[in-house]
Amino acid sequence: MTAIVVVSFLMVSTANIIFASVDSYLASAARSRLTADLSVAMEQASAALRDIPLDSSQAGAVPAISAVSASSLNWSADSSLTLSGTSLVLNTAGTPRTLMSGVTSFALAAWNDAGSALSLPLSGAGCQQVRRVELTISASRSGVSETLRTRVFLRNLIEGSSSN
Repeated sequence: MTAIVVVSFLMVSTANIIFASVDSYLASAARSRLTADLSVAMEQASAALRDIPLDSSQAGAVPAISAVSASSLNWSADSSLTLSGTSLVLNTAGTPRTLMSGVTSFALAAWNDAGSALSLPLSGAGCQQVRRVELTISASRSGVSETLRTRVFLRNLIEGSSSN
């Protein structure tokens, strides 16, 4: 009789450990998938921002940015990066493409060539001083939340930077 109680106790203890391990694995797998999806979206957005062209109507190295707010950036008359509902949307040359769905927040910040933060929103001539852009993207899935942040130096403006 004692052997049955001991074996039963060991089986229940082992089952609890197995269930806890499975739950831990599922949470880790969900976090890994979410982080991978965020990383892909962040890389695609960063690449698009790095390649913002120069404004050909201006003298010198001036980005072709028309507006920057805390949640969207517009450039080259028909390109933008914005959060639409819970989808992060990159619109290049008038063609929208969803970079990621399930985004809970998206934020932008901008800096000038001296590294000073610019007060948003910016439009028109105020956008001429943008040299770096910070992206922050947060998403949540299956009870797991992640946030990624990066700063992007606008590649076409290198000669306009005071750090050269």
